[in-house]
Amino acid sequence: MTAVSDIAPDDLQKAYATEAANIPKFGGKLSELCKYVWAGSLAITYALATTEKVVPAFTGVHRLLWIAAAGAGALALLFDYLQYLAAFIHARGFVDWIESAPKPIDREQFNRNTISAYSQANAFFFWAKNFVVFVAAALIASAVIGTILA
Repeated sequence: MTAVSDIAPDDLQKAYATEAANIPKFGGKLSELCKYVWAGSLAITYALATTEKVVPAFTGVHRLLWIAAAGAGALALLFDYLQYLAAFIHARGFVDWIESAPKPIDREQFNRNTISAYSQANAFFFWAKNFVVFVAAALIASAVIGTILA
């Protein structure tokens, strides 16, 4: 018995091409983000370690706000990296599945394979990253306003 696909071959090819194109894109982003994480962590650590204690922006509560903002920024970078890693793994798995799946592929099989734990992790890390970026921005704003008013 031959299965009949209700997915147009053009639609399947378009989905395949999109996800296949994502593989090098996400791989490049992973590499790029590693550099940002390293450079950003080094810069923040160096700036906080070498700042004189008499600078109002880096004393008392203000210093704690800057350190917390740097921590939130580091988390944002980590979540950004994990988001791209999850997207890369999902795209790789999806492409591998299309390449190896018995043809024709029906709509139910297709839909079942477009969502994975990795695509859900991608969405989670997207929102987590945005949340910590907001927290970092709020902490930086608090530190700046506190320094100006001090």
